[in-house]
Amino acid sequence: MKSLKVTAANQGSGLQSADDAAIVRAGKFNNLKDDWDAHVSSDGVAKFNTIGEYTEGNGVAIDGVTCKDGAISLQTSVTTHVAVKTLTATQIVGAAAGDVGSTAGAELVAAPGAGYVLQLVNAVLIYDYATAAYTGGGDDNVIQNGDGAVALTAVIAGADLLEATGDKIVQVTPTFCN
Repeated sequence: MKSLKVTAANQGSGLQSADDAAIVRAGKFNNLKDDWDAHVSSDGVAKFNTIGEYTEGNGVAIDGVTCKDGAISLQTSVTTHVAVKTLTATQIVGAAAGDVGSTAGAELVAAPGAGYVLQLVNAVLIYDYATAAYTGGGDDNVIQNGDGAVALTAVIAGADLLEATGDKIVQVTPTFCN
C-alpha cells in the first residue's frame, strides 16, 4: 500500500496556499484503490475470500470452511500450569525410557488426570553449558504430544540447544499458533 502527500510538486503549481483545493486522483492517493488493485489479476478478475452469511447457531463459512459458534468456550476449570523440568546429562545422551534419545523421548510435563487436557502455550528451554558440548543428537529436537505422536513445535537445531558450545535460551511456540 502506498501513500502520497498532496503537494504543489505532485499536483501542479496551481496550489498557492494550504487553503487551495486540488483534485485527488484515486490511482495516486487512495489506499483503498491500491488495495483493490492488488487483488485484481491480469485478467481483470478480483480474487477475494468468500465469506458466507452468518447464521446464529451455525457460525460463518469462509471459503467453504464453517467456523461454528461455541466451538471453543472458556470453562471455570481452566487453569494455567507451569512445569519446570531439569534433564540430567544421562537423560540428554541416553536412549533408555525417559531419555531424549528414546522412542518416546523425555517427558517434560506429566499427563493430566482424567477429564483434563494439556495445551502447550509456549516453552522456554534453557541449556546451561558446562564443560563439553553434547554431540550426535541431530537436528530433530521437537516438543511432541504423547509417545512420538504429534510434533507441537518446529524443529530446534542441535547447535541451538543441546549441542551448543555455550549457554542457550530458546523460546518455542506451537506450530499451529504461528
